[in-house]
Amino acid sequence: VSGSAHPRVERGSLLLESPAGDVRWSSPVIYQTAAGVRRPVAGSFAVQRHGRIGFEVGGYDRTRPLVIDPVLSFSTFFGGNGNEAARGIGVDGSGNIYIAGYSTTRNLPVSALAAQAAYGGQTANYQTGDAFVAKFSNSGALLAMTYLGGSRDDLASSLAVDAAGNVYVTGYTNSLDFPFTAKAYQQRMAGSGGNGLFVGGDAFV
Repeated sequence: VSGSAHPRVERGSLLLESPAGDVRWSSPVIYQTAAGVRRPVAGSFAVQRHGRIGFEVGGYDRTRPLVIDPVLSFSTFFGGNGNEAARGIGVDGSGNIYIAGYSTTRNLPVSALAAQAAYGGQTANYQTGDAFVAKFSNSGALLAMTYLGGSRDDLASSLAVDAAGNVYVTGYTNSLDFPFTAKAYQQRMAGSGGNGLFVGGDAFV
């Protein structure tokens, strides 16, 4: 496995070591379909020679297709009545999931302690408006959500989370009133801004 040392299987799940920590792949779902009925087949990951990963599969009907699917822990839409896209994702030490991106929606589910409770973007482009940051539990529950931006166009393009759960977001803005902190390195927008087709302006962190 490229970039991984000592792959191993524990209770059917595959564990891969990486510089950022172990990565776990849950035991796959293996089945065949006969007469419209899904019939489970026993099986798991297997570490083969030279670190290659394969599968060990129990008895099955070799005349029918065998399906080996990854486990989907959770999946969800996230958005309102406009346009949204997630551009960055990160995970903290507790397995909480963070996403950042952009929104043109005024009715996203903002949390009580949001840094920016209301949408404030003004856009001529379908893909910009305000940036947003959202936090989900590892089971898929929405824990927190905030808009981030000024009165023009703001887009979050990347996100990282440190061991203490601090979230770092970067992107670009053409909002003259983008929020900044007292010790900000640069306290006013200096960029030329966009023209409705491209946001432009300044980067933000």
